[in-house]
Amino acid sequence: MLFCFNSAISQTIAKNKRDEFKGYSIIKTDWEVLFKKGSSWTSNSTSLKYRFTKIDETIMLDIKMILLEGKVFSISKYNELIFLFDDDTTLTYKSLYDVVASEGGAATGLWGASLWGLMASYSSEHDIDLKELESKKVKKIRIYTDEGFVEKEIKSKHSDILKKCIKLIKEQE
Repeated sequence: MLFCFNSAISQTIAKNKRDEFKGYSIIKTDWEVLFKKGSSWTSNSTSLKYRFTKIDETIMLDIKMILLEGKVFSISKYNELIFLFDDDTTLTYKSLYDVVASEGGAATGLWGASLWGLMASYSSEHDIDLKELESKKVKKIRIYTDEGFVEKEIKSKHSDILKKCIKLIKEQE
């Protein structure tokens, strides 16, 4: 018997706990695909997965990214990730730290375990509560790296899933 699952309705919280030493809460959504092009099995892939992490009231955007052909790349602290909305406005997030791609660095489970990729965290000074990102439809994304930038169109269904993930993380206490 074959079961199909639709990720558009299956966003879940992957982690929800209170740090017993510091007392703050840590909540993380599951990883979702924002864009994917090519085959990850042949290292001919460019892809980006994301999740939201909430520590007390601070919400961050985490990404896992693989560049075409498993290229080694880096993202520096303050490098930008820019969303372009369907009304042609933009929203900028900045990387919180320096990160260099490593083998399996963008893996989520077995997916991407042998490919070079990285995980980076971003925040926005202008959309701390994610209201703008939640209320608009993302049509493109641009991510700056040491190689220049990667720019991709975002499918409508992935933009809708992004909004659902934001709603989910904001509902958590």
